[in-house]
Amino acid sequence: MPLALYTFRDSTISTIFIICAVWPMLISTATGTASVRAEWLNVSRVFGVPRLEHVTRVVFPASVPMILSGMRISIRIAWFVIVAAEMVGAQSGIGYFIWNEWNNLQIASMIVAIVLVGGIGLALDVILKRIGERLSFRE
Repeated sequence: MPLALYTFRDSTISTIFIICAVWPMLISTATGTASVRAEWLNVSRVFGVPRLEHVTRVVFPASVPMILSGMRISIRIAWFVIVAAEMVGAQSGIGYFIWNEWNNLQIASMIVAIVLVGGIGLALDVILKRIGERLSFRE
């Protein structure tokens, strides 16, 4: 919450961000770590790998695809919620700009802003997808 408050400077937007964006990431992380293959966990135990090394070399690499999938969903939700919250209750930001342009019947600049929002969202998604491809554990 403190990072969200620092970033958004508004408690309402920060609360919405935390509520909406964190849960998909937490659920995907829990699912990813719970679904690590039993053979990998058993081999790690048989070789007596210390707990920290077990987590960093077996559990984390095996669960990275699920973690990043949850991060991608969270980023999408957060981006949508931020823009929508700015439309409704803020006095600045891209969402406020889009709403203001709609009210002023400046359709061309409104469409440019909407395309910009979509482009930034797509760029964030592609970046996380590439990170996931680099970090994914190969069987």
